[in-house]
Amino acid sequence: MRDGPASSSSKGPLERAVNLLGVALVLTELLRIATRGVRLQWDFRVYLEAARAALAGFDPYRVENLVGISGRPITLPFLYPPAALAPFLAFSALPEPAALALWMGLKVLLVMLLVVLWKRVFVPRAGWFEIALVSVFGSSAAALWDLRSGNVALVEAALIWGGLACFVAGRRRAFAALVVLAATFKLAPAAFLLLLLVPTRGARARPGLLAAALLALGAIVFIPLAVGPGAHWHWFLGGPMGAAFPVSEANPSGFAFLVERLGGVSALVISCWLGWLLALGLLSAGTLRALGRAGDARAWSIAAVALYMAAHPRPMAYGWVLAGGALVALIRAAVPTPLARAGLTLLVCGQGVLWAFQIASDAAIVVYAPVIFGAGLWLLAVLPGAAGILQAGESGAPES
Repeated sequence: MRDGPASSSSKGPLERAVNLLGVALVLTELLRIATRGVRLQWDFRVYLEAARAALAGFDPYRVENLVGISGRPITLPFLYPPAALAPFLAFSALPEPAALALWMGLKVLLVMLLVVLWKRVFVPRAGWFEIALVSVFGSSAAALWDLRSGNVALVEAALIWGGLACFVAGRRRAFAALVVLAATFKLAPAAFLLLLLVPTRGARARPGLLAAALLALGAIVFIPLAVGPGAHWHWFLGGPMGAAFPVSEANPSGFAFLVERLGGVSALVISCWLGWLLALGLLSAGTLRALGRAGDARAWSIAAVALYMAAHPRPMAYGWVLAGGALVALIRAAVPTPLARAGLTLLVCGQGVLWAFQIASDAAIVVYAPVIFGAGLWLLAVLPGAAGILQAGESGAPES
C-alpha cells in the first residue's frame, strides 16, 4: 500500500488537533456560504414553482406557467421527469422562506453525511480534515455551487454514494434501489447500475437485477407521461435547454472544453470526444481487469465514480460534488508520501478556495480544474496498475 502505516502515538494528539481545527474551519465556511445563499437557490425555486404548477393543474414544463404561478420572472425551465416533482410537493406547501431554509439545511446535512460515509466506508485511512476539505472545496467548490444554486446534485450524490456503500456491503438490491432513485432526476446515474455485472468478493454478478432495475427506472420515468395529468404535459426531454451547450465554469467537463475551444457542438467536437473516451478506456483497461481479478468492491466504487465524472459531457459545476470521495482515494493512490498527498490535496482544492472568496480567473486550467484534476488523478493512479486504488480504499486502522 502506498499509504504509510497508521500514525504513531506520539504524533496522534497533534494530528487530531490539526484535524479538529481544519474541520472546524471548513464547517464554518460551509455554514457561512449556506447562510448567505438561502435566498438565492434559483434551481430550487424552479422546483417549487413546478410543483405548485402541477398541483394547480398546469403543465410544469412550460416556463410561462411557472411565471404565472410565481408572479415573477423565471427563465429556467423544469427539466426532470414528472416523478422528480414528488419530493418537492411537500416543500411547495410551506411558505417560501421556510422551504428555502429547510432545503438548505437538508443539503448542509448531506455534505456532512458524505464526509462521514467516505471516511467510514471508502477511505478510512484518510484524515477527517483531508476529506472535509475536498468535499467542500474540491472540484472548484462544487458543494458550494450546489448550495447556492439549490440544485439536487447533493441529493443525487448522497443517493449514489449510499448505494455504493450498499454495493461494498454486498447488498445489491439496496444498491440498485438507491441508484434508481438517484437516476430519477437526471437519468445519467443509471450508468452505475452496470456495477451489477461486476462480481466481487462475496457477491456474484446480477444481470437479472440490472434488467429489473432498468425496467423500474423506465416505469418511474415514463408511466407518469402516459397516464394521469402528465399525459398532457410537454415531453420533459424536449423542453428548452438554452441557446447553447453550457461551457466554462458552469459546466467544467472535457466535452464542454472542446465545445468552447472549437466553436460549438460539431462533428469535430464529437469525434474528439469519442477519441478521448476511447483513449480513457484503453488506458484504464489493464487496471479494470486487475480490479476484476481482485473483486474489491471499494476499488470498483472509486473507479466507477472517477470514470463517470471523466466521461460525463454535462455534469455541470455542482455535479462535481459526486467526485469528492473518489478524489480523496485517488490522491492517496497516486502519490506515495503524506507531504505529497497534502500538496496534491491543496492543488485540487485551490480553485475552490479562490471561488469561495470570489477571486476569479478565466484561465482554462482554473476554469476546467475539475475535469483536469479528476481525469488526471485517475490516470496518475491507474497507469502504474491497480495496486494503488485497491490499497487506497482498504480498511484498517485509520491514520487519524
